[in-house]
Amino acid sequence: MARQVQDRPPLGVVTEVHGPVIVVACKQLPPLQRALFATVGDEHCLFEVHQHLDEHHLRAISLHHSTGLHRGRAGLRPRRARPRCDFSATSPDCPLDGPEFGR
Repeated sequence: MARQVQDRPPLGVVTEVHGPVIVVACKQLPPLQRALFATVGDEHCLFEVHQHLDEHHLRAISLHHSTGLHRGRAGLRPRRARPRCDFSATSPDCPLDGPEFGR
């Protein structure tokens, strides 16, 4: 499964990191509240798209620590849509919307 996740094309490049907040430059903006993730070392950092800044930049908030994430880092990827999430396992494919999250 991890191999399938890495095979998806990257969404954009991190242009700013301010603690848990990142700004990403991308060609096509994902919808608000979309989950994104980046692999830093052997860990997955999960983000949620919070704001579209302009036609090619978005602001996202980290749902994990952002240690090791830096400006110029490529490889931020959208999560695959899934109807359910196994909360007993850590997965970058876990949806951030639905009745479990009050949305």
